[in-house]
Amino acid sequence: MLIDSVNFLLNIFFEITIFFLLVMFVTNLFKKYALTPLYQEIRNKKEYEKYVKNKKNLLHKSEIRLKDELIAQKEDFFYLEKKVNLWNAAYLQKKKEKYETNEKLLNKIIKKRKKQKENLALLKMQEIVIPKAEKEAYKEIEHIYAGDKGKKLLKELILTIKPKIG
Repeated sequence: MLIDSVNFLLNIFFEITIFFLLVMFVTNLFKKYALTPLYQEIRNKKEYEKYVKNKKNLLHKSEIRLKDELIAQKEDFFYLEKKVNLWNAAYLQKKKEKYETNEKLLNKIIKKRKKQKENLALLKMQEIVIPKAEKEAYKEIEHIYAGDKGKKLLKELILTIKPKIG
């Protein structure tokens, strides 16, 4: 019986040993073929999370930089628009002044041309009237101063004019 008991105990010991060996073998297989890919997957997930987090930070920084650039561009646009409006106002003012100057010059030229036309008309009238007036005056003087009476009046006129001239 002792042998049976020892055999029984040895048998149990071997079975427990085999069981533990089997458990160790299964554990090693599990670690090698199940846990390693799981750990790798976990590492990949963590790296991906880190990658996504870095991307998110970069995107956030890019967003802030773009907002700052947008604000700067809006300010630049505002200042440029202000300058363009000032330039436009100055241009319109110069254009208005030039127009007014041109209007004044044009009015002066028109007045000058009008005066020249009047003077030309007067000159033409004088060219026509003066010779006729001279002829009429000569005829009238000839008629008045013809004969002895005319000689006497001519002498008086000459004596009257001579002291004033000399």
